[in-house]
Amino acid sequence: MIRAVNQPDVVVVGAGPAGLSAAIRLARAGCAVTVCERFLFPRRKVCGGCLSGDAVELLRALLGAKALALGAPVSRITFRIGRRTVAAGAGERCRIVPRDILDATLAEAAEEAGATFRFGVAAELAEDGAGRFGVRFAGESSWPTWVLWAAGLNGPVGQDGRTSIDARHSRYRRRPGAV
Repeated sequence: MIRAVNQPDVVVVGAGPAGLSAAIRLARAGCAVTVCERFLFPRRKVCGGCLSGDAVELLRALLGAKALALGAPVSRITFRIGRRTVAAGAGERCRIVPRDILDATLAEAAEEAGATFRFGVAAELAEDGAGRFGVRFAGESSWPTWVLWAAGLNGPVGQDGRTSIDARHSRYRRRPGAV
């Protein structure tokens, strides 16, 4: 039997940079946020080590000066594909940050902002039959106001095997005039 847990305003599925960045902003705005992540931290990932100048600026908005202390600056990037080589200046704002360090730093900031975490828990998108979406994890269910699925390549999959949500029934609403 699935039992209900405390109902947060938002459940964020995925504790990567996108999910954690959203959790930080939502928690700072006063939302009750729960982040579900199927892996335990720290986790090593090969992807995501190079941050563009724009990404560093976004991190600075979330983390303050701590963002510029992460990793090492990059001045030049070279791509080699077969015999072809393309090199470009990266600009002084780019940085190389290992994902385990980036994720841990963002998770710490989200926790400081008030978000709670469920690590080592696989989440599944749930629907109540009336068009309302929720999340099932570890034998529990949650029916928050919002579900933010930020699980990267592991997109929302319900019990029926769907890999996407029909937007006509989602709870997403764009503000008039918003881009």
